[in-house]
Amino acid sequence: MDVAIVEEKQKEAALVVFRAVSRSSRVEWVRARLFWSEVGGSIGSHLAVWDVEETKSGVPVPDEVDGPLALLRRETERPGAGAWLSAFVTVTTEGRYSFEFNYDQRPSWTNSRDPLSGGPGSAPSDESLLADLARHPRRPEALPAWYPVRPPAGDETPTDGEPERPTTPLAPPSSVADLVAMPGWADVWESVVGHLDRVLPPHVSRQLAATPAGERVPETDDVVDGVWEAVWADQVTSLDAAGVVGLWEPWARATGRDLALGASVDPRSDVHAHLAPGSPLDLVLQDLGDVVDTLAQAALDARLVERVLDADAPRRPSGA
Repeated sequence: MDVAIVEEKQKEAALVVFRAVSRSSRVEWVRARLFWSEVGGSIGSHLAVWDVEETKSGVPVPDEVDGPLALLRRETERPGAGAWLSAFVTVTTEGRYSFEFNYDQRPSWTNSRDPLSGGPGSAPSDESLLADLARHPRRPEALPAWYPVRPPAGDETPTDGEPERPTTPLAPPSSVADLVAMPGWADVWESVVGHLDRVLPPHVSRQLAATPAGERVPETDDVVDGVWEAVWADQVTSLDAAGVVGLWEPWARATGRDLALGASVDPRSDVHAHLAPGSPLDLVLQDLGDVVDTLAQAALDARLVERVLDADAPRRPSGA
């Protein structure tokens, strides 16, 4: 750990928070506290301020704080003990600031009252935590008891008494068929379908298919997020910068994106580094992230349609 970098990034993040609160707060504030969490490449955060009467209110989180905090997280990673899961940054009107790092409690990105009260089924998801563990390994003794782990191969136990089926082929729907036909994207689609069938076992997909579309949005969002994270690690960040551009170019050419953007990416760039917002590689990765999200949603929709058709198909009488 480079102490100078840690101090620099702490000061930079605190200054960003101070300026944001000074600009945005409509009250005479006394102190502000930012909750910031990065897990599996995704970020959750919220910012609260207290006035002179200790009344709490919310303030938008400035995007500029993500860069220094992401670098700070990597710089303070402990070998064998991983990276912290969330941090609190407290800033006062006098310009004083302090940091608290959480390595062992599960964060919650949706509960601003108790942001260390995360659990299964909430964000960040189990899949995000597993992806984060792959990036920031921990020794077994350094894993909290709540941390999700992948069951050993062949050890999965179906929850409803039926054996889980292996991944079955899924033809890309017309909305993404042209995309999947582009060079390199058939492999991405195959990865999407494979991870979808692991994230969404048959009994769960049948339940979702039987639920009105408007009532299943939270569940389907979680599924898409889980698939996206797995495919992102499997098919995108496993590439070097040149490979990322190679995957992006067919899509860019077909959609009219300026190919000069890809040409300006330094092939030596680190795909895993926190990139400057708006840099060529950052913009290319944003494009790819949107496309992977589109594929994950299309695959989920197609699989649920398949489940509905299965349910509506006439059943052959037993013994026939």
